[in-house]
Parts: sequence; C-alpha cells; structure tokens
Amino acid sequence: MENHLYQCIYDILLSDIPEPAKLPALQRYKAKIVRLHARRMERVMLDNSAQDKMEDEEPSLFHILKMVKRRETRVIRQIVHMQGNNVSGHRNVLNTFATHLRQKYEPTDIDQTCVTRLQAVIPLTCPTKYADLLEQPITIEDLSPALRSGAKHKTPGIDGFSLEFYIANWDTIKQDILELMNQMFVHKKITPRQKHGIIVCLPKSNGDRTPNGYRPISLLTTEYKLLARIMARRLRHVLKDHLHTSQFCGVPGNSILEAASLVRNAIAYSETSGSPLYVLTLDFQHAFDGISHHHLFQILHRYGISEWFIERLHALYENATASVQINGTFVVYQ
Repeated sequence: MENHLYQCIYDILLSDIPEPAKLPALQRYKAKIVRLHARRMERVMLDNSAQDKMEDEEPSLFHILKMVKRRETRVIRQIVHMQGNNVSGHRNVLNTFATHLRQKYEPTDIDQTCVTRLQAVIPLTCPTKYADLLEQPITIEDLSPALRSGAKHKTPGIDGFSLEFYIANWDTIKQDILELMNQMFVHKKITPRQKHGIIVCLPKSNGDRTPNGYRPISLLTTEYKLLARIMARRLRHVLKDHLHTSQFCGVPGNSILEAASLVRNAIAYSETSGSPLYVLTLDFQHAFDGISHHHLFQILHRYGISEWFIERLHALYENATASVQINGTFVVYQ
C-alpha cells in the first residue's frame, strides 16, 4: 500500500495537470501515507510490554527495536522431536507441534468401574437443590463483575475483539451482549467460531527444545470467556458446600495465601515444639488436561448440579476446535 501511494504521488508530479491542481491531490496522498505510518506505529506500541512504554509516549526507534527483538524470540526455526531427532523447516515444525498437541489433548480413556466406586463415596445431593441459583437467565448484574474481573491487555481470540473493546463501549453494547449471553447460555447457541481457539506456544523459561519446552496458550473469544466466567462464579457457591475446608482454590472466602500461612505455621510449631514433621509436595503434571470430562460431569451430578446446567457446561466443550499458530501460520485440528 505504501508503494502504491508513493507511485500515485510520482504519477501526479509527472502528469500534465496544472500546477495549482496538483497541490490538493498531493496533500491527499500525503495524508494517506501519514495515516498508514500512524497505524503501523500503533502496532509497534501494542507489541511492546508495559514497562517499555511511558504514558502518552510516541513510538520511537527504541520501541521498533524492542518489537523486532520480541518477535524474533517467538520464531521457532528448529525443534527436537519427542523421539530425539531434530526437525527444521517451517511446515515440519508446525506439523510437529500440531501432532504433539493433538496427542496431549486427546480424549482420556477411563476405567468406568473405578469412576463408579469413586463417585459412590460422594453423597448424592438432590438435583433441584441449586436450580434457582444456577438456571436463572444471565442479568446485567452477572455480566458486569465478569467483565471487570477479566485480565487486561490480553491478546484477543479469533474475532479480534479484546476485553478493552467491551469495556470502552459497554454503555452502547451491553444490551446486545446480554442478549447474546442468554442465547449462548439458555438456548445453547454457541457457534463453532466462538468455540474456536488459537493456540500459541511460548517458550518456558527453563524449557528444553522439545514441544514440552513450550507453554501452549489458548486465545479465546471474549464472549466465550465471559460465559465461562459467569458459570464458574455460579458454581463456586455450590462447591463450598461440598469441598473440604482444606481446599483453598475455587472456594469463596478461601485464599491460596491461607494455605501458605497454614504450612508456615505448621513448620514453626514443629521447630518450637520439637515435634517431627514431614512436608510433602505433590504436583500432578498437566492435571486438568488428563481428567475425563465425562467423569467431571458425573461428579457434578453427585454434587446436585441439575442436568439442565450440566448440558450448558457440555455445550462449551462439545465439538470445540483450535488452530495451532507457529511463526504466523495456522494448522487446524479438532
């Protein structure tokens, strides 16, 4: 586009148009070039971290070099296959990541007998106990806190609409978003595009050169995340009735800081009293990735979550797709 605009200027200068008539035409094309450069520099600022920008600062060579360096670190030119051989070439690297992620997130085989025995330990709660809380249509009072609790300055999903867009235009679009949320929630009308994520792989600080050395981040559409956030907030009020008091994550009123304080106090008591103490830390690698969704839905049923609400949760996951983006190129898998 820039080359085209400059060619138009050259054509005007070489044309037989009277000199007084050339000036307005040249000014129009100059203004287009200025706007083109301004948009380009806006993208430069978007691709710089917050600590590299001062308030109302204009883009400079410093920001351009930072952008180039940051993009260079994201380029994956070579990867070590899980079998140990080196893979190079853009298409081969892309296919290696796609295959790795497809295997990583494939459905989990479960032993239904073991699941049944596990569920039998959980007391069965009446499925209508929480219906009034969970099955109500979404209101503006549900939407506003879900919008405010979203993380700022995050890359948007496939539609390109970020959280900041929703916040900046909230007074104009809130009724439309409310209607959209209830179409998705009450009527389960979630389009394939809304359930399509973009997976980008970022290098871990201590990762190796295999696909496991990269952290997959799913970029999802804002309305999809809003609905998931609203449903999660409703579920929290139910889970506090069922989860043990030692559970700190996901329970209203509990904080991970309390867990750290509890461990610290136990260690302090052991040191002062001379009592023996063992501190055991267990970390289930990729825990959520390896849990059967079918098992989770059955657990929710035992907790007294109605089939109506479970069907809405299932609609969020059913036939979801994703595109793996490596070096600006996509490959789609389901």
